[in-house]
Amino acid sequence: MFGKVRLAHRTSLPFGNKYAIKSLSRKEMIKEVDLDEELNILMKTDSPYIANFQETYFDHKYIHIVLEYCKDGNLYEEIIKRQTFTEEKTRCIIEQILRGINHLHSHEIIHRDLKPDNIMFQQDKIKIIDFGLSVVKQGEGKLNGFFGTPLYTAPEVFDHQHDKSCDIWSVGVITFLLLSGEIPFTGNSEEEIKSSIQSMDYEFPPGMDDQYEAKHFIRALMEKDVDIRLSAEAALKHPWICKKPQKSLEVICCKSHKEVSPEKITEKLGALKTFNPSSRLK
Repeated sequence: MFGKVRLAHRTSLPFGNKYAIKSLSRKEMIKEVDLDEELNILMKTDSPYIANFQETYFDHKYIHIVLEYCKDGNLYEEIIKRQTFTEEKTRCIIEQILRGINHLHSHEIIHRDLKPDNIMFQQDKIKIIDFGLSVVKQGEGKLNGFFGTPLYTAPEVFDHQHDKSCDIWSVGVITFLLLSGEIPFTGNSEEEIKSSIQSMDYEFPPGMDDQYEAKHFIRALMEKDVDIRLSAEAALKHPWICKKPQKSLEVICCKSHKEVSPEKITEKLGALKTFNPSSRLK
C-alpha cells in the first residue's frame, strides 16, 4: 500500500520520542485486504533490523500506521554522497540487511521491494522499512505477479513466478552497488532493464579486481537459478560475510563522509537517480 509518510510526536510529549506515520487515504484504497496484509506483516516483525510497528489510528479520511522513526536517513542518500563504500562498511550493512531478511523469511514473509530507499539508518543499525508490496507466502509453489523496482528485481519476477529468493537477488544488487558505485543492470527503459537482467548482462568494474570473496558472494546472490541461489541463512555463513571486523559495528556503520558534488556522480549512478525511487511496479 502506498501512502504519505510524516514525522510526528505525541501531543502530550512534544519533546519525547518521534515517530514516522504512514497515512493511507481511505478514498484511494482499492482493497482493504491489502492493508490487512501489510498490518499483519508489520505485527509479525520483531527484529532489531526492521523498523518497529507501534500502532494504528483511524479517522474518516485516513488510516494512520505509526512506525519507529529512523532519524539518520536512508542508504540511497548515503550512496549519492559517498559513491562507493569500503568492503568492511559494505559487509557491515549487508550482514544486517541479511539478518533482517532472514527474520522475515523465517516467518514466510517476502519483502519484494528491497532497495537502498527502504534501508534506513538508526544509530549503528540499519532498519528495513516499507512492507507495502510484501506478502506472507502460504503453502508450496511460486507466487504470481510482477512486484518491486526494476533495477533490483530478480529475473524470475519478470516471468511472474517468484518466491522469497527474489529478496536475496536484491541484496546482491545492493552489494554490487555499494562496492562499485554502479548498478549491475541498466537501461533507458524498463524493457531494456528487464532484458539486461534476464540475459545476466553485467560485469564487475576494474575497481573490484582484487575483491575476490566479495565477487563470489555477489555471484552467489545474483544467481539466476533459484535452486542454487543462496538463502539468507546460507548467505550469513558465506566467508566474505564472516570476516571479523577490525572495528566495532558502530564505528563502521557511522555516517561519516565527505560531501561529493553531483558532477562527480558516475553515469550509472545517474541512471540510479533517474529510475529511483519512482519506478515501482505493482
